[in-house]
Amino acid sequence: MIKNYKSKYSKYKSKYLLLKQHMIGSSIVKVMDNIVYNKQLAGGGLYEELDPDIKLLLNNNLTNDRNHQIVRLKKLLNKYIATPWGYNDNIEEYWKKLNFAKQSFAIESYAREKDPELSHINDLCRNPKDFNNIYSKHPENFSDKEGRLCSAHGGNLFEHSQWSALQVLQWFDKGDTLVEDLDLVTCIIAAFFHDIGKGADCIYNMYSDDKYLKKGDRSHPDFCGDVILGIKEFNNCETVHNTKINIKELITNYFPTVNIQEIALSAYMHWEFGTLNQAYLVPNLQDRYKNYVKTFIKYALKVGYRLDKIIKDRKNIAIELLTELKLCILVACADITAGTNIRLKEDYEEIILPQIYPAYDPWVLFGMDKKYIEYRNGLIDYFMNNIDKIYINQDFD
Repeated sequence: MIKNYKSKYSKYKSKYLLLKQHMIGSSIVKVMDNIVYNKQLAGGGLYEELDPDIKLLLNNNLTNDRNHQIVRLKKLLNKYIATPWGYNDNIEEYWKKLNFAKQSFAIESYAREKDPELSHINDLCRNPKDFNNIYSKHPENFSDKEGRLCSAHGGNLFEHSQWSALQVLQWFDKGDTLVEDLDLVTCIIAAFFHDIGKGADCIYNMYSDDKYLKKGDRSHPDFCGDVILGIKEFNNCETVHNTKINIKELITNYFPTVNIQEIALSAYMHWEFGTLNQAYLVPNLQDRYKNYVKTFIKYALKVGYRLDKIIKDRKNIAIELLTELKLCILVACADITAGTNIRLKEDYEEIILPQIYPAYDPWVLFGMDKKYIEYRNGLIDYFMNNIDKIYINQDFD
């Protein structure tokens, strides 16, 4: 994997920081802050340096180049959404209730009246007492669903994929620890395609009981990895003959610098980092690290890594597997943050659409914004000290 992708702004950063130390509080520093850190975002910065096909993947353009395979894929992903009430509710019912609630709650005027900073669709999820009044006055509009409008998945599948990839881009722009030693393009592609299996079956409610061969939502990472490797097909449900899209070929043709093994492994693993936060299931954190590493080994073998050769030399582990582990952690974190676009609005307003599905913010709701570095560092330390022992002593067939 290529080392960290450098922005053209990076070479000026050290000089800027040195100058800033001597000019704290000055108007020049404020102007420089604006230019160096803010203006390189919002569709600028690293985004401007990306190849055209990656930009096409990341922006909200669903009309131009409509015959382009990437645009066709984005349009298909745009049809898959997650309703917040239950596994079999239809999308039309969700739209009806959502529109009624938005009109009743008058979110924009309410936000301006109560708090000027509350101007995001997710405000619909932050004021349950106010909504209880709507539910009690208009039960016919919510029936047995208790009026719930909010889940942890605020975008359709294209938006969730886009937000995940843009979160990675933002972390690169800001130099977050998560992107240490990683390649920007690989990380963007891995983040965008981590949930691709959710859109492969023509069942547009992503929480339907019928998805993933009725095996449940917990099985969807397996389907995502299988679609990326070409083991499972991606159905183009908008064509008369339900033609297939070969996701593996699409990735390798348009993004030839990435390794398909790495993309698939991060998809298989993207739910596992969140289990480190589930002390109610496995109280001991070291046991949670061990479970993660065992799962990592299982999927590393599945995508084709020769662990028997790699694990013989600890230097090989650090070179060949540690980078893959860091990629898996990064993609998992991007997935959790992308329940909403609230952190992306200011920086990428020109290339994302306003969020229309209200959602809780799982990154904050589950405390991952405060714990992710601790979990990452602890997992890396456990991984480096134990992967050889776990591999030798366990059966992963």
